[in-house]
Amino acid sequence: MKLRILLLVLSLGISSLSAQDVFTTFTIPGGSPNTGSFTLDEYGLTDLSDLSISGSTYTYNYAWQYFTPTITGSYSLGVQSASYDPVLILYQGVSSFPLDPASGAIALNDDGYQSIFHGLTLSSDLNPIIENMSLTAGTTYVVAITSYSPGTTIPLPSSFFVYGPSQVSVAGSPAVPEPSTYAALAGLLTLGFAVFRRQQRRLE
Repeated sequence: MKLRILLLVLSLGISSLSAQDVFTTFTIPGGSPNTGSFTLDEYGLTDLSDLSISGSTYTYNYAWQYFTPTITGSYSLGVQSASYDPVLILYQGVSSFPLDPASGAIALNDDGYQSIFHGLTLSSDLNPIIENMSLTAGTTYVVAITSYSPGTTIPLPSSFFVYGPSQVSVAGSPAVPEPSTYAALAGLLTLGFAVFRRQQRRLE
């Protein structure tokens, strides 16, 4: 009976914890091979249609990283810090990026207009945020960081985030949970133990 009560408290607590969205923050390091450039006949990137204007007039530099959600759900992602006017592009599955920058692209954002996103401080309210994307567990996605203006150097390291119902796997390696996730879990375990001890005293 006592053990059943403790397990019930812990299961309810863990369910409430898993219902809370969490951050995965990661960095494209300096020297990363995941960099390059693509060309378009469009000056300035503001929406997905700009990626379809093929040509060689303007060169856009980029850095990219792939990630895989472990739970299907609604996710948001954005650039955490940047010293320029960044643009974020989200690709799904295998595409011919960067040879065809529009191939596989499912979202693009230029400016997020938020300096704090769910408690995470961003370096500028111009940092792009792609919000509320329905992503599928086990599917590989590519996030590309480029710039609004062509010819801009993308300085590395560059940090960005994914925010959703679970941590995501980055480049095939599970991401390290945020410290707040560990703290919340420890709090739930403490609460469960306290309730268990209270029930034990009542039954003695």
